[in-house]
Amino acid sequence: MSVHLFAGYPVATGEGGEEAEILTTARIAWSYYGSSCSEDEAWQPLEIIEDQTRHFYKNGRIIFQVPGLMKAGKIGLDGDRPRYLLCAELVAEGYEIAPRIQEITLNTVPAVQRQTLAEFSSFSSSGQPGQQFIARSYLALYGDIRVQVQDQEGCWYPYEECEDLSGFGGDDPVYVMERDHISGQLSIYFGDGKTGRLPPAGENNIRLLAAMPDLYNEGWLGSSNGLPGQRLRLPYSPVVAESFKIQISKRLPGSSQIVWEEWQRVENFDASGPTDRHFIIEQDNGKIVFGNNEKGLIPEPGEEFNIRLLAGQLGGGERGNVKEDEINRIIRPGVEWQSLELSNHFPAWGGSEPETLDESKLRLYRDMKKSYRAVSSEDFAKIALNTPGLRVARAQAIPLFAIDKSGHPVNSAEAQVSVVVVPFSNVKKPQPSTGFLETVRRHLDKHRLLCTEIHVIGPEYIKVNVYGVIVVKPGFKLSASRIEGSLEKFLQPVDSTEPSQGWVFGRTVYKGDIYEVINRIEGVEYIKELWLNAEGAGVRKDLSGDIQIPPHGLAYLGECEMEIIQLSDL
Repeated sequence: MSVHLFAGYPVATGEGGEEAEILTTARIAWSYYGSSCSEDEAWQPLEIIEDQTRHFYKNGRIIFQVPGLMKAGKIGLDGDRPRYLLCAELVAEGYEIAPRIQEITLNTVPAVQRQTLAEFSSFSSSGQPGQQFIARSYLALYGDIRVQVQDQEGCWYPYEECEDLSGFGGDDPVYVMERDHISGQLSIYFGDGKTGRLPPAGENNIRLLAAMPDLYNEGWLGSSNGLPGQRLRLPYSPVVAESFKIQISKRLPGSSQIVWEEWQRVENFDASGPTDRHFIIEQDNGKIVFGNNEKGLIPEPGEEFNIRLLAGQLGGGERGNVKEDEINRIIRPGVEWQSLELSNHFPAWGGSEPETLDESKLRLYRDMKKSYRAVSSEDFAKIALNTPGLRVARAQAIPLFAIDKSGHPVNSAEAQVSVVVVPFSNVKKPQPSTGFLETVRRHLDKHRLLCTEIHVIGPEYIKVNVYGVIVVKPGFKLSASRIEGSLEKFLQPVDSTEPSQGWVFGRTVYKGDIYEVINRIEGVEYIKELWLNAEGAGVRKDLSGDIQIPPHGLAYLGECEMEIIQLSDL
């Protein structure tokens, strides 16, 4: 089943490179209602084969195996219709924000907007008679098929399809092919060395080539002219360059035998030698380019078309970003597929047009502002905020700072830096779990200098209690709750409207600031008396009554007791 979680939070997940494994503290245990071999009907453990959601931490698929017999039941359900039940139980807490499940769907598959022109399947030969190999794909069932066997020199020899092996000799390169549309598989059979040639033993030395109909007859890329730097225009677009593989044929010396050699696509010819069978694809003009015998080998000239597509796909662009429910049918021959119903519940995403030169310049300017190496405190904070897969609301790097084993701050930690992270959450004092902290630490560890020791810690929340006597103007009715609300908004560790803002890490809570907040409230004449005290590790009250908090501390309002006096009562 596929799980899609709500993601419309004000803090997005970080995009600081490839997403590493998210270490989760929360744990979910799965069970099903049914029976096992030795027990009566009850909740039984469900075998989870793969959980891509990481215990509901992100979108993904959950693949499970029911080890026993499921039983329909009505446990906890309204109505009279029994159902087969699965149960997800939270057995260990640790979510920074509780997952909100938007949709759970069964029988799902991932899909990418591609058109496969050609593909191949590789098999290893045992060298024994009567070998059979099976392929399962759309092109294998409905496309054109070719079979090749590789020799010790790396050349691929074509084999020919036949109806029956019995009419051929032991040196004839033939095979028999059978398609079974019901089971969805294609099988190929080879001879035993007496009726049909026996493929030699080897690792992945047998290939089944499958292509769109008529591609092998019409899908030639061209013919080599034997000149350096030859360019051939691709007859297809837009191509997925990393999927393209080509073969070039040559005639064996003193023989009429045609063999095929595979050529490798590279990004450029910088590291190519004079004997490397390399080519590059120029995406901007849709051409394939060969070397010059110094940087990449020149293909041998061919009397006829001798360059053909071995594997390749088309795709890309914004046209693949279709809306929800627009993928709703299977275009496939065969009545066995026509009864299937399908739909994409969410819009497809990720397709984009080729980048223009101006767009690449803008991307370069944006990229120059990103931090890739953690040197300054600002670098550490930016990289922590962009931890892939996590919603980090706030981060602060404190150089030469660490927390000892007893939990007290150490302000003279040489070559060490502590990064304080606040996860996005719907609670007023969010604390990161141990898995959250370790995920951020591993991400920062990839970007730190070799001589720097990194600690990733959660914030220390300092409870600030305020007591006072407030004198109000004649005719005003001021409640203590209004004063408390203003102070609570001021002493806010994480801003409720802008999670990336809030109390400055380590900032002293001055009595003067509290005076100013209260004096701004309409109706306040003056503050007669005001006291502050605080609770928390590393907190200290100085002689002037200000509350000094540790560098990783965030202040919040605790007790607020206000005595309201009318000016006329004095």
